[in-house]
Amino acid sequence: VQTWAYIDRLLETDPLFGWPLLVFTLVVTFSGGALLLRELREIHRLHRRAHLREEARRLATSELHGEAPALIAEVAAELEDMPGLRRNLEAYEASVTDALDDGERLRLFERQVLAPIDRRAYRLALESARDIGRLTALSPLGLLDGVLVLWRTLLMIRAVARAYGMAPGTASSLALLRRCIRNAALAGIADVVTHAAFE
Repeated sequence: VQTWAYIDRLLETDPLFGWPLLVFTLVVTFSGGALLLRELREIHRLHRRAHLREEARRLATSELHGEAPALIAEVAAELEDMPGLRRNLEAYEASVTDALDDGERLRLFERQVLAPIDRRAYRLALESARDIGRLTALSPLGLLDGVLVLWRTLLMIRAVARAYGMAPGTASSLALLRRCIRNAALAGIADVVTHAAFE
């Protein structure tokens, strides 16, 4: 409110400075609003994925019929942009029968549709672990070890999220960062203990 009141006064007293400031303020306001909406959408999507995971965990041991198709359709919709997914979904649809209960349907879906994505994510995690091992071996300081682990873990998490059709924004990355800090702290502490043991 104070900003808009200031711009309003400036437009009356000194329009040469008031109009550029007004345009700049509008650009910043709309850009910030768009960024905020995108981040909120990504956070909502993360929560939705967590809900789907919990629902799948519940149905994985179910011997009932009828709930799995709706859940599988939601998961497939979340992954619709993934390369090669259409072929895997077609193979799943050809294999599924009405005789399968919810747990069996989910296991078949996991094996035929999600397994290739899981393998890609596993390779990304292995590459990240290899890089972290090399970087921390070259690093002379425990604090630097922690920073390197944090940086490489964040890159890995973002790459894995993209492999599953997510593109975490800044807020989502900060939420993931909170979980990564523990790993970084452990790496730094391990390095300090190792150096202390050999001195």
